[in-house]
Amino acid sequence: MPRSILVVDDHEVIRRQLRSLFNSYPEFTVCGEAVHGVDAIEKAQQLSPDLIILDLSMPEMNGLEAASALRYMMPSVPLFLLTAHYSRELELAALGSGVCAVFSKHEGLDSLVTRARQELNLQRNANGASSTQDES
Repeated sequence: MPRSILVVDDHEVIRRQLRSLFNSYPEFTVCGEAVHGVDAIEKAQQLSPDLIILDLSMPEMNGLEAASALRYMMPSVPLFLLTAHYSRELELAALGSGVCAVFSKHEGLDSLVTRARQELNLQRNANGASSTQDES
């Protein structure tokens, strides 16, 4: 069963890129998209995703504000923050809001897939298929 991802960004191009990226791997499926933080909270409640990827700069409610609310509502769901304006200060603020990883939009997005596998305890085996990591 693929792990579900909610993609939250006010730019359709970014949402489309992330959907295409994650849907190209059999272990992931993008279950929904949201365009701002308030929309993200509503969709997260409806869809119960396994992972949420939030843009930092969005209208109505930014990614950090949404992350704080989502962390309270869904404490076990990993939250990733995507930003065009990465800084160490931002990363520290994000971690304080419940985000587990911050990614720059200016770097390759493949690192999101690698980190998503880690957060969701998925690993690639020798033949390229994914398997669930046993925690025994």
